[in-house]
Amino acid sequence: MGEIKKTRIALYGYWSHFRSAYDITDAWFSKLFDEFTLFPYFDFEREEVKNLLFKKPILSRLVPVFSKRLRITSLLNDFIGTDIFNSNKKGFIEEIAEILVDEIESRTTLDKRITNTENKRDYYAGISYPFIHTGYEKLLQDSHSLADGDLICIDGHLIHLDALKETNDALYESLQPTGLQWFISDFPYFQMIPGNPKYNGSIAGLRFSNELNELIGRNVPFKSTCGWYPYVRLFGVLRSSHSPKYSSLKVIDYCWMYFRAPKSFDAIHHIIENDFSASPESYCWQDLTLNEIQLLLSAIQISYSANSLSYEKAGKEIRNLVEIAISKVNKSDISAPIRSFYA
Repeated sequence: MGEIKKTRIALYGYWSHFRSAYDITDAWFSKLFDEFTLFPYFDFEREEVKNLLFKKPILSRLVPVFSKRLRITSLLNDFIGTDIFNSNKKGFIEEIAEILVDEIESRTTLDKRITNTENKRDYYAGISYPFIHTGYEKLLQDSHSLADGDLICIDGHLIHLDALKETNDALYESLQPTGLQWFISDFPYFQMIPGNPKYNGSIAGLRFSNELNELIGRNVPFKSTCGWYPYVRLFGVLRSSHSPKYSSLKVIDYCWMYFRAPKSFDAIHHIIENDFSASPESYCWQDLTLNEIQLLLSAIQISYSANSLSYEKAGKEIRNLVEIAISKVNKSDISAPIRSFYA
């Protein structure tokens, strides 16, 4: 079995005509992440976000008030299920994000609103290579009929520009002048290489409003030191090109997003040990490819980074697993963002 295919199975499981449905339980990497949850940062400058929050016509008169960041406690509480506490120490977006994290009822109310506004015609299973193969998925590269400015939903991986510098320097050099830092791709950054026959160079840039752009780099999934983040479902406004100079680069103006949070750093070693024997001579360890090793190391890195912990804080069990994994490959072949975490 080819390395690219093995990595895809590790991420998503596999499809077979002997099965009636796609089965994600076969994906060992997937077990290291929770189910999709709402990422509690909305870009409130986007009209699509305002339309999501204020669906009743009478509320349109209140949008200018909203835009001026005046207190709208009762409005949000009545129509979103969210109460804004009186605080001068936090920014508007951070206040709402904190409340959405703490209050399940608030997230549930917003989840229902998002579900009710989703347009299935505008859902894409990937850019050029779908995360599942059922024969019915739509791809962004084939969306020639989409009008510039359409709200879409797409599954993929977040990729930070700096992660590409070592694995695909030509791609890095071509994207660096755009000023964009985050992109969405069908593959982890270490598979975005000419040697991957399934990767055709397709990628979409992500744009954020100035206020949100200052916040996103602080936490998982937007943590640049990790280089990437798997399993995101992004809602945004599609732009057919970034600029006249970069006319072939599609850009998505971020509105909101779902992501799969990593399992607790205290729990992941049990999950890993269930799939891979602790013995370095076991068949599972012997059979892992370099990319699968990098997936394993990435999962541990992301879990610790989500809690702002360095590898120095890792327990004996995790350290044993990491040592086994790294011993199976040439350390110099491991990508820079992963290498630096375990240095």
